[in-house]
Amino acid sequence: MCEENPTGAESEESVTDLAAAEGNQASDSISTTRPKATSTSNLCEAEDRLKLVRPCLWAMGKTTNLPLAVDLDGTLILTDMSRVTIRRVVLPRFWLFPWLLYLELTGQRARWKRVLGRKLKFDPAELVYHEAFLTWLKEQKAIGREMILCTASEEFVAKKIAEYVGLFDDVMASDGVTNLRMEAKGKALAERYGKGNFAYAGNSSHDLKTWPYAGEVIVVNASKGTLNALGDQPSIVFE
Repeated sequence: MCEENPTGAESEESVTDLAAAEGNQASDSISTTRPKATSTSNLCEAEDRLKLVRPCLWAMGKTTNLPLAVDLDGTLILTDMSRVTIRRVVLPRFWLFPWLLYLELTGQRARWKRVLGRKLKFDPAELVYHEAFLTWLKEQKAIGREMILCTASEEFVAKKIAEYVGLFDDVMASDGVTNLRMEAKGKALAERYGKGNFAYAGNSSHDLKTWPYAGEVIVVNASKGTLNALGDQPSIVFE
C-alpha cells in the first residue's frame, strides 16, 4: 500500500512507533502524482487512489500576499516520508535500531533524522502530491508571492523535493540539531519574517503550535479535530 496520509493525521512519530508499524508491512511503496489508466510503477500499485483526494477549496476569511511557508508531510505531499525512511533505511539495517532508540529517548530526534535522511534514496516524482493545493501554489508563484518549504523533515530530503517542485525560494528544515516542528518552526519563521508577517500552510495538530506565529492560516488535508481547534482562523481550507 502507498505511504499516504489522506486524513490529515499526524505524520511525525517516534522511531519506535514507526518501526513497529512498518514491521508488519512488506511493501515499499511511493505513489505518483500523475494518474494513469494502468499503473506502471513498481513502487506502488495504487496510483488510482489519488481519485479519492478531493480537490476542494473553501475560502473562509481574508487572504493576504504575505510570504508563504508551506509544510511538507501531509500538506504539500500525502506521502509520509518518515514511514518511507523507516522502511527503506532502518528495516534493512536493523542493527541501527538500538542507536536510533537511544537518540530518540535522549531527545536527539533531529540527529537521527539527519543520519537516516542522508541514507534515503527516493525519487520525488513518485511521491503523492496534493494536486489541488499544488495548483494553487503555482498560481501564487505566478503572481510573485515568496514561498518557502518549511518542514520538520530532514534538510536533504526537503531540498530534494523542493528542487523537483520548482516553486520555492528557500527551504527551512530539520538540520541535525533543531527538529523544526511546532513552536520551534513558528519561532524560526517569526525570526525570519517577524511575528504575523508570514502565512503558514499546514495540516496537523502539531501545526496548532506554529499557526499562532503566522499572519495568515492556510489549512490543507486537516483532521476534523484540527479544523475545530482553529475555528474561524483559516483564510483558506483545502480538503
